[in-house]
Amino acid sequence: MKKKFAIFSFFSIFSLFLYSQNEDNISYSLYVGDGYVVPTNDFVKKGNKDSTAINNMISISFRIAKQVDGTKAWHHLYNEFTYGVGGYYGRFNYSKNLNNPFALYGFIGFSPLKTERFALKTNLALGLSFWWNGYSKENNLNVAISNPINCYIDAGLDGYYRLNDNFQVFAGVSYTHFSNGAIVKPNKGINVISPRIGLSYNPQKIVFKQAMDSLNFQPQWENIISVYGGWHSVYKTFKYTPDNNSNEIKDTARKSYFVYGI
Repeated sequence: MKKKFAIFSFFSIFSLFLYSQNEDNISYSLYVGDGYVVPTNDFVKKGNKDSTAINNMISISFRIAKQVDGTKAWHHLYNEFTYGVGGYYGRFNYSKNLNNPFALYGFIGFSPLKTERFALKTNLALGLSFWWNGYSKENNLNVAISNPINCYIDAGLDGYYRLNDNFQVFAGVSYTHFSNGAIVKPNKGINVISPRIGLSYNPQKIVFKQAMDSLNFQPQWENIISVYGGWHSVYKTFKYTPDNNSNEIKDTARKSYFVYGI
């Protein structure tokens, strides 16, 4: 199943690559990162079966991005607003009872600073990560992740340098968070701070524009009401004594409950 999903994901991204060949303002980026896993829970600190700290993660990501051309009013709210899709793979220094995640995501970004050859770019990515070995009766030390599918959130800041009309190199830092949003607990989450370097390719000539002229938008207030509902689950470990047996036994069960709000 995992192999089929990986093949499907690869061809999906590759199809987008072929489709976008005739589009303007398209770029393709590949980057690698060497990250530090923040010790925010016992499992990554050393609370696993081998008492090994999970403190490093090597990652690689491929992105397809499109930059707006300034022909619409909203394009001018942010300097050279960019959006796109990507795929991500990360490998922990110790992945037993955790596994190594693969993620598909969408992202947005803009450039707060640009010159003729240099650009500072921000980006925020949101997607789903797969292939996790979550919490279970057999894997009950993994308090970091409970689901096989979790959210992928990544925020980054990169400096781009234009080599020629088509290629740019970049380096920066990102903060990555893996979590299921407490849909299933325990869910302490995994957080990674990662320096990264990469290469970006534009089939057409790169245009390093200066900041676009801002339009005179009038501010206004809006009142928004949001209502939501759903289910959360939690794994609970309990002790009991069977009939005619004085020995206490531990067991783990999953309980669900309703959540709602306004």
